[in-house]
Amino acid sequence: MSYAKKIGEGAALVYTQNILSLIFGALTAIVVIRSLGITQYGILTLAMSTLGLLMPFVDFGIGQVVTADLAGEIGAGRMDRVKRLWFGFIKTEVFLGALLSAGLFIFSFFSSGKYGNSFPILLRISAAMLFLNTFRNIILVTFGGFSRFKALSLLQAFESVAKFGLVVLIVLYFKFGAVGAMVSYALAMFLAVGIIGLPLL
Repeated sequence: MSYAKKIGEGAALVYTQNILSLIFGALTAIVVIRSLGITQYGILTLAMSTLGLLMPFVDFGIGQVVTADLAGEIGAGRMDRVKRLWFGFIKTEVFLGALLSAGLFIFSFFSSGKYGNSFPILLRISAAMLFLNTFRNIILVTFGGFSRFKALSLLQAFESVAKFGLVVLIVLYFKFGAVGAMVSYALAMFLAVGIIGLPLL
């Protein structure tokens, strides 16, 4: 298969995955919004916003740069440089992820009680998600850098579907509220990394 054809097929897979992620992401949001009250949804949104603020600092956006550099070095056949670049990214990602996750976990014990008893729990789950996202980023960069678009799309599509299924089960059926929603998000990421990501590396 020519490189151009491979890129074309990869783009089609990514496009399909994006559509699936949008659909299941919207369905997940609808279930969460309809299942939680205004207060619980507000607390969940605050915890997710805290997580969202920290995630960019795990790699400072270098993931996309590393993905492009890996692809370039592989195309040039410089596998020694590929190895150094890949392991350097992994060490940086794990270090920053561990540092930020530990900081968020410690901060959760000092978080304001005015947001309710569940807010510190949500922050602790967020800390676990932040560290787990470190490995998710490593896998995504690896799949992208080595042009493994099928694996890349499969992981992201699986995570979207798993998140929806878990939210329906834990939040809608068992009614575990905001904590259940955050657990669903964390479990979906964990399953995507464990079932799709790591075995396909």
